[in-house]
Formats: sequence, structure tokens, C-alpha cells
Amino acid sequence: MPFLWKGGIALKMQTIVSFMLLFLSKVLSVTSPLVLKLVIDNITAGEPAYWYIGLYVAIRFLTDFVTNLKDVTFANVSASSEAYIADHVFNHV
Repeated sequence: MPFLWKGGIALKMQTIVSFMLLFLSKVLSVTSPLVLKLVIDNITAGEPAYWYIGLYVAIRFLTDFVTNLKDVTFANVSASSEAYIADHVFNHV
């Protein structure tokens, strides 16, 4: 974590946003099978499950969207930390 925290306030905010998006992505990944269970339960009970199907599709879309957004925001953080580590190693040598 200390290597991710090197830089200005913008890099620190990107790090925080990346970790928040990571947490949100994991929460959405866990809720997706739970909503799919509701869809299957309603279909087998003979009840209409249109709202649950729409909710499932929305959660699956948001899971992929948030994961890709996390990757985009973390790319700059990762590149900055790699540059700092490389500079630190080569200054030592």
C-alpha cells in the first residue's frame, strides 16, 4: 500500500476510487446469483418474473461495467507505483 500512496492528491483520490469500485464490484458479483435464484424460484412457482429478470440483467451489466471502470482508474495508479518502484530500485543500484 505505501507504493500506491506516492504522488499527489489526484493519485490518492484515484487509489481510493479504485478500491471503492473494487468493493462495489465484489458486492455486485455476490448479489447476481442471489437475484438469479429469485428468478428461478418465481419461474418454477408459475409467477411472472419480469422484474427480477430485468434486475438480474441490470446487475450483471453493472458488474461488468464497474469492473472495467475499476481497471481504467487503477491503470494510472499502477503505472505510477511501478515507476516509483523502478526509480527506487535503480537509485539504490
